[in-house]
Amino acid sequence: MIERLDENLVEVGYLIKSHGLNGEMNAVIDAVLDYDQLECLFLKVGGIATPFFVADLRETSSRGVLIRFDDVVTQEQMRPLLSARVLYAHREDVLETAESEDEYELMGYELHDEKLGTLGTISGIDDATANVLWRVARSNGDEILVPVAEDYVVEVDDSKRIITVLLPEGFPL
Repeated sequence: MIERLDENLVEVGYLIKSHGLNGEMNAVIDAVLDYDQLECLFLKVGGIATPFFVADLRETSSRGVLIRFDDVVTQEQMRPLLSARVLYAHREDVLETAESEDEYELMGYELHDEKLGTLGTISGIDDATANVLWRVARSNGDEILVPVAEDYVVEVDDSKRIITVLLPEGFPL
């Protein structure tokens, strides 16, 4: 999953969506970084590796973070960053790559149910219990929890970043 942008930069994760009104964005980090020493991350904007200086970064789960960059506050300023999506770091800032887990690979995918239609975007993973759950951000701002279970998954379309599921009757929305 880690790929090079050039000799000194490696892919370390990706942005998922904006969070709140203070310029924070949800991201998944697929590498072990020294957050205390991390000054900037890079996004490929217009084909050029562009540095964005980290104003604040806090972990939300084992691989999830909320990140805020200097001078990026409004939705309009965040939109091109979220479109660029893939985060890169200087090779020396990467301590090691994280172990990949299938349920984390699907962060940012749209979740569709065959009967209910679009449920929302996978914005996080709740792995605090034995039953792993996707945190799904709904278009109305609500969040639902959906079990990560192969029995429910009908299709995964990686090119469109869409997961189609068939949830059991009476699933609470």
